[in-house]
Amino acid sequence: MKILALGGSGGMGRFAVHSLINHKAVKKIYQTKIFKTKIFKKFKLKSKKNIKNNIKKIISKNEKLLRDLEKIIHPIVRKQIRSFLKSNKILVDHKEREE
Repeated sequence: MKILALGGSGGMGRFAVHSLINHKAVKKIYQTKIFKTKIFKKFKLKSKKNIKNNIKKIISKNEKLLRDLEKIIHPIVRKQIRSFLKSNKILVDHKEREE
């Protein structure tokens, strides 16, 4: 089992690592059946190719649809994170630590 602990003061790159991990999670989500079903219904996509690019084009024309996309992706990401943390017995402490 691998454990990753991110610590340090501001500007140390914690957010960059967090963003990289989330990017990989979202990339996997785009390939899941549940995501594709919701996306095809919401954005009325016709082609199964280049889903990400098609969504980008649609959102660039109407930025309000970005919120709709986030409402689909974020619950799936949160569910995957909870599942990962539970299966790896990781306790997350979101409180600020005193120095």
